[in-house]
Amino acid sequence: MTKFAFKSLCIALCVSPLLVFAAEPMSGKALVDAVRAQVNQDEQVDRARVQTAYQDKAQLQAAVKKAKAKLARLEAEQAALSQTIEANEQQLAEQGRALQIATDSLGEVQGHLQSQAQESARLANQSQVVSPAFTALVRQLSDSQSLPSQQHLSQYWLGLVEALVASEQIQQIEQTVIGLNGEEHSQPVWQIGEFGRISKGQYLNAQTNAVYAQQPDDLDLAERYSGQSGQWLSLDPTRGSVLAMQARLPTLSERIQQGGTVGWVILTLLSVGLVIAAVRLSYLYQVTRKMKAQRGQPPQADNLLGRLQLAYASQSQSDLETLQLKLEEQVLRDMPLLERGIPMLKLLAAIAPMLGLLGTVSGMIATFQAITLTGSSDPTTLAGGISMALVTTVLGLVAAIPLLLLHNLAQSKSQAVITQLETEIASLLANHIERHQGVSAVAVHHESECVHAH
Repeated sequence: MTKFAFKSLCIALCVSPLLVFAAEPMSGKALVDAVRAQVNQDEQVDRARVQTAYQDKAQLQAAVKKAKAKLARLEAEQAALSQTIEANEQQLAEQGRALQIATDSLGEVQGHLQSQAQESARLANQSQVVSPAFTALVRQLSDSQSLPSQQHLSQYWLGLVEALVASEQIQQIEQTVIGLNGEEHSQPVWQIGEFGRISKGQYLNAQTNAVYAQQPDDLDLAERYSGQSGQWLSLDPTRGSVLAMQARLPTLSERIQQGGTVGWVILTLLSVGLVIAAVRLSYLYQVTRKMKAQRGQPPQADNLLGRLQLAYASQSQSDLETLQLKLEEQVLRDMPLLERGIPMLKLLAAIAPMLGLLGTVSGMIATFQAITLTGSSDPTTLAGGISMALVTTVLGLVAAIPLLLLHNLAQSKSQAVITQLETEIASLLANHIERHQGVSAVAVHHESECVHAH
């Protein structure tokens, strides 16, 4: 079977369904014509496809040629750019080395400027007159790792001059002030340069415009201040730090409360000791006064010296030894009245510091236990606990020192009275001896005269 016959057969098979459904059967010639017509049509379609394929091939070849030309051009440009990049890198490296050499001499200047900018930033945060723009500038300079521009340096210098000028100016402005009760009031405020603010005779916190809870002692200067030259005024050179610390200082009652139970026991001992000392010193003063009034007067039983003289008068006829024992007995009988309560002062003066030490040790133990439980290593907390623990030591010393002085004073007063009594005893005994010696001499002389007469 030839190729043409096979193709014809295939066409016939393809058109046979059409023939089957035709209204009338076709003749052989008509069938051949139909097949030939179909074959011609297929050949035209094939030639058209081949022609299209050749055209597509030609277009593709042209596109490939164009792409190769473009690739060559791009490769040439790439080579040129690579050479340019390499040259630029070499030039950049050379310029970098030159810049490094040029900036090495400015390294110390940059470090000093950055240090000054950091200090200026710290002061600007605490300042009351520095503008926000200058604060932002110094923060930028302190954080920058590169050399500042000439414009930034000029702005920095100008800002320092403006801050210096503003720091010496005193002006009155209207601002909202927070009182001690938390209420806000709009009232005139004196801005004293960099050193603080005053309103209605009270010092204010420059950051919050709140009245300090603890004001300076010489508040009358602030009350009389009217902004005129020549007026005196107390200022805080630390820009409010001292006033803030003064406001946080505990008062005397708060200090005593920090001492706890041990502190109150120490203060109780101090009170008892002061009462005892007052009573004993008053008694010794009265005894001394009565003894001075007794001298040169008839003996009275309402004072120690008078009772001693009465004891001497009652035993004036006794022998010397008996008289001395009686007088010493009278002094020994009065000595407890003189020394009563004085040993208690010494005891209280010794106990008070020991109680203070006990309170300190107990407070330290409680502080370290709190640190152990909370795990806090904040030195502020530790310092606060130690400060509270040392309050009892302070209270103990405050109680012991005056009690010890009062004990010494009472002891010396009592000893002075006893010394006076002992001196009086010696004087009475001497008088007694002189009198008896005189009587004996008269008796011996009279006896000798009687013997001569006989």
